[in-house]
Amino acid sequence: MRALQSLGVNHTGLSRLLSIRLYRQFIRPQFEYGLAISCFNIKQVAVLEKAQNTCLRMIFGGHSTSSTSVFRHLGNLPSMRERILTLGFKFVYRAFWLPDEALFTLLRPVLTNPAHQWFKLLANPIWLSLSNRQNADSKACKHAIRSFLNQGLSLQRSQQILLSACRPSLGVDPILWLPMTNYERSRFIRWRMGWLPGRPQPCSCGLHTTSRHHVIECTGAAIRLHLYSTVQPNPIDYVLNMLPLKTPKNNKNNAFWIFTWPILCRIMLDIEQICLPGVDLADHAATDRGQLFLNWLPK
Repeated sequence: MRALQSLGVNHTGLSRLLSIRLYRQFIRPQFEYGLAISCFNIKQVAVLEKAQNTCLRMIFGGHSTSSTSVFRHLGNLPSMRERILTLGFKFVYRAFWLPDEALFTLLRPVLTNPAHQWFKLLANPIWLSLSNRQNADSKACKHAIRSFLNQGLSLQRSQQILLSACRPSLGVDPILWLPMTNYERSRFIRWRMGWLPGRPQPCSCGLHTTSRHHVIECTGAAIRLHLYSTVQPNPIDYVLNMLPLKTPKNNKNNAFWIFTWPILCRIMLDIEQICLPGVDLADHAATDRGQLFLNWLPK
C-alpha cells in the first residue's frame, strides 16, 4: 500500500474513486487470501479491520484514529467482517455445485464431526438466510448478500450520526465521480465525513461555535435552497442524496439542478470561509460555481 501511496494513491494525488478502485483491485485481495475457508475470532477480525482502515486512511488523509465508516460507505467498500462472511458464503454455495467426481464432493458425506471446519462454515448467516439452500440460484445468492449488507448498513446508520446523513442505499456516492472541481469535491467529501466544519471554533457571526447545525443556519442554507428547515437529514445532505446515480437519459430534472447546484456550491464555499477565517477564498467564488456538473447534464 505504501508503494501505491508513493505513486499517487493518497488524498493529494489520484482521485479518491480511482484510489479506492486500485485498493480494491491490488491491496484488498492480499487481505482476503484464505478468508473463504477460515473462521476467525473477534481479535483476528479486529486485526484485519485495522489493516484495511490503515490503508483507507492513506487514501483519504485521515489521522491514525479517524473513523473510516463514512468513507467506506461513500466508496461502497464493505468491512472486513462483511467480506469474511460474503466470501465464506460463496465458498459454501459453490461447494454444493461441484461435479460429482470432485474430491470435496466425495469427502462431504464423511464429514460428520460437528467440530469440523466445514460445519463452522455452514453456520454462515448469509447461507442460513437462504430459504431453499440446495436449489438456490445465483440470483438468490446475490439477493441474500445484498440483503445482508443492507442490514449491516441500516444498523450502522442507526448508531452513527454522520453515516445516517449519507445515502441509505449501497453504491458509490456520486460526489466521488460527478464532474466538479477538486475544491468542490473536497468540500463535499469533508462535509460528509464531518471534517467541514470540523472542530468547533467561534463562528464569524459571534453567536455560536461552528457546529454542523449552526453553519447550516448561519449560511441560510434552507432558505437559499428553497427547502424547509426541518427537511431530513439536513438541507445540504438532502440535496446531496438526490444526486443522480448515473447519467440521466433526459433533461426533466435540469431546471432543479440548474437552480440548486450553484447555490449549494456557494453555500459550501461560505461554510469553508467561516471555518477558515484566515484564508482568502475570493478566487474560488468565480471558479467553484458547479459549472462542470451543469455542463454534464443532458441538453
